[in-house]
Amino acid sequence: LVWRSSENRYHNEEFKVNEDNDNVNVAILARQVNAESTVLDIGCGEGKFGAMLLNKKCQLYGIDIDSEACRNASEKYKYNKIFCTNIEAPDYADEGFAELESLSFEFDYIALIDILEHVINPTRVIENSVRYLKDKGKILISVPNVNNADIFLNLLNDHFNYREAGVLDNTHTKYFTRHSFIEWIEDINSTADFALDCEYIGSTFGETEFMQEVEKKYPNVYELIQLNPWFNAIQHLFVL
Repeated sequence: LVWRSSENRYHNEEFKVNEDNDNVNVAILARQVNAESTVLDIGCGEGKFGAMLLNKKCQLYGIDIDSEACRNASEKYKYNKIFCTNIEAPDYADEGFAELESLSFEFDYIALIDILEHVINPTRVIENSVRYLKDKGKILISVPNVNNADIFLNLLNDHFNYREAGVLDNTHTKYFTRHSFIEWIEDINSTADFALDCEYIGSTFGETEFMQEVEKKYPNVYELIQLNPWFNAIQHLFVL
């Protein structure tokens, strides 16, 4: 549970991803965006999602609480404007929030990519985001899959250890499975004054050295865990 690093672990100066990559969340979700759309990238960081939209001539806006990352996204990936504010708990006296509120238009798409697992109240993030979405707009989401064989097998061995990165990244506060995410959206719909359709559009997959070792040493265990269709899913992707 100890996180000693103070540096930006998500910094990637030379981020490059092929737009057609079928196993990278930002590439998969970018293919959902029509050209010349208005897009709000919440938790934009240094602009990895914006990098996927450069050729689509979108009007691209961002929100982030990291001012240095905001500068990088603005300069490198041509975001029209980045609002330095907290979408989960906005400070109404904050300049970034005031600028966001002053916009005279709503967005075709809002991106929440690898964001909901980091916040205390993801429901509040959804509610606050919908305020800026067109009636027929879409929210693009990726969340980590806690129903992963690495985690399952470690739990059997009495381990649930946070790490510097991955599904158990030590900055994560919320965990999701594919099914639990869909149930959560249904719960939001039951109390909100709006309704969200929830479409699962895919996952990203990967197998760790740990799983390769299990396959080699314990083939019966490896065969068993494959009964879980999401055993090697790293993230689940949705469109609301």
